[in-house]
Amino acid sequence: MKTNILILKSIVVVFTTAMLFSCSNDIKEVEKYIDIKDNVNMYGKDIKLVYSDSLIVRYKLNAKEYLEQINDKKIERVFPKGVFIRIFDNKGDFSASIKADIAKYNPTTKVWKLSNNVTIITSDGDTIKTEEMFWDHKNSKIYGEKYVRITHKDGNYIEGNDGFFANESNLENAEILGEIKGKFEI
Repeated sequence: MKTNILILKSIVVVFTTAMLFSCSNDIKEVEKYIDIKDNVNMYGKDIKLVYSDSLIVRYKLNAKEYLEQINDKKIERVFPKGVFIRIFDNKGDFSASIKADIAKYNPTTKVWKLSNNVTIITSDGDTIKTEEMFWDHKNSKIYGEKYVRITHKDGNYIEGNDGFFANESNLENAEILGEIKGKFEI
């Protein structure tokens, strides 16, 4: 009996010693798993969010990766591998979809910043493409300050370099700012 206890204690000591020597305090190795510099507060993969108001689904969001960062007491939600958002109107009917390679959301200002290959497709089949856009939930506005191309379902399009402006509930009437050009069949 004493021999079994001695063997068990020896195994525990050997195992504990091996565990202690296998640990590493190399900061580069640790940063592979969590980026301390970015102050990541929350992390998630394969995110599916549904936002509803008064029992009506308003938005559905899918993302491969989600980070919540806190910098200088400011919270920012980051989707570094892109988002796909479906927007629904007050009746719960599909209104538009938005896709972007990178997205950031500030919950304090309620403003999204979407960048890299931003594409909006309206329920009417119109497409808005740009490299950067802002979606202001608080004021129900969508706008951008960079090149934009709006293609209608009939193939006609307009484009401009100075950005665009649209009301969240009526994306079909987006306005291009500055000089515009395009193709129109009459």
